Amino acid sequence: MKCLRFLAIFLMGLGTAALASPNAALAEQARPGEKCQVDPLPEWSEPEHWAWSEICEGREADFNQLYGVWLDPKEADGWNDDRKLSQAFLETILLHKPFRGALTRKGVRIIGAWFRQPVDLGHGILDRELWLDKSRFESNVQLTSVKSADLISLEGSKFADSLVMAWLEVGGSLLMDDAEFGEVSLAGAKIGGQISMIDSKFTGELVMDSLEVGSSLFMRGAEFAEPVNLIFASIGSNLDLSGAKLESLDLTGTQITGELRLGSGQHPKLEWGETPRLILRNTVVEALQDREESWPENLQLELDGFTYSRLGGFGAEAGRDMASRDAQWFIKDWLAKDETYSPQPYQQLASVLRVAGHAEKADDILYASKERERSNAKGIRLAGLTLLKVVIGYGYGYRYFYSLAWMAVLVLVGVGVLRLADEQKKQQIADEQKNQKIPVGFWYSLDMALPIIRLREAHYEEVDLVSRPARIYFYAHKTLGYLLLFFFIAGLSGLTK
Repeated sequence: MKCLRFLAIFLMGLGTAALASPNAALAEQARPGEKCQVDPLPEWSEPEHWAWSEICEGREADFNQLYGVWLDPKEADGWNDDRKLSQAFLETILLHKPFRGALTRKGVRIIGAWFRQPVDLGHGILDRELWLDKSRFESNVQLTSVKSADLISLEGSKFADSLVMAWLEVGGSLLMDDAEFGEVSLAGAKIGGQISMIDSKFTGELVMDSLEVGSSLFMRGAEFAEPVNLIFASIGSNLDLSGAKLESLDLTGTQITGELRLGSGQHPKLEWGETPRLILRNTVVEALQDREESWPENLQLELDGFTYSRLGGFGAEAGRDMASRDAQWFIKDWLAKDETYSPQPYQQLASVLRVAGHAEKADDILYASKERERSNAKGIRLAGLTLLKVVIGYGYGYRYFYSLAWMAVLVLVGVGVLRLADEQKKQQIADEQKNQKIPVGFWYSLDMALPIIRLREAHYEEVDLVSRPARIYFYAHKTLGYLLLFFFIAGLSGLTK
């Protein structure tokens, strides 16, 4: 009995300890209006002591408000030790006990701080929001492989050196608005919410290879001095580039579930540098939204494999979206910017225009594609394409009726040959000749040109062409009639396309 009683007491103790341990952890957090329960480390500086007391009690550590002086992080003047925070301080409160356990639901919010030395939080796991706003970072910042379930904000800050966020994983959003950066890497990063770079400035290369964004990527109004790499990325909603200033953008293999927005009726155009280049090779978007000025004359385009479901997005105005533009704009001001010819961009555009109810424009686009193919062809291929162009206009739209015009020419030539040959017929039907307004030679020439159909048996049984040249001509005349019919049927059925 004593043993059983001892065992019961022991188990009750374990249960009490299990229930008590979470409460003990919660006790480290300061409640609203309560003093911080975790004391700062003695080696921390005075600014760090103050910052921790504010953060621990659920307030913003705002140095601008503390001193009543709002410094611009983009300007070097005015920053001194009164605002300086260290790498060790930041790492301690974010990653080490008991400090990380003392953070309130508001997380770490620091404004107007000065980080003079490198900051490295690489491979750290954050369980609260992190705000490092309107602060100045003099050296490189490493957030490689950091994992955070919440938001990270760098709004309004200045990063004088590189910012490495490769393989960063953020459950919330990544806010980078109105900031200034050098080189930035977001390669392989996964952001559950949105990335916002609105009105920011990037003086170095921005690399976003294989980036995954759950919502939108806003680059609206941002300036990029170096090429932007956004290849093989996945964007869950929109990529907004309206008002941005770019030198070069590579979107190879990127998938955008919403709009690729280069401007709209409500948004300013995308602006380019002196040697602009946009690579859309194998890029997939739901909708393409732009302004005509977003495609300057000197822009180099790569469109092979670029696919989209519609032209014009949420910000389009009636009559101003891409689909409403003239076919010649697409041909000369858009497709022609891709110097390497491929039929795919033309076919893609034509299919979207046809679905949108612009069948005639679609035919004009496909005709232009064949014209470009012919300009690059040689030898037999060139001859074949030229013949298709002349006879049926490659079979697009009304152009396959060219063959009927050629049939008319063939008939008139036949009439001329008959008159020049001055042939004698075996039998003349005087009454028919008197009542015939059009010369009998016209009907004969037409009958000889029409394949299969016979308008009058007398043309085959009673007309004898004595002149050998005329006879040879009408052999060719009959053959050309068959060829014209073949081309007409081929164009009508789409075989030439």
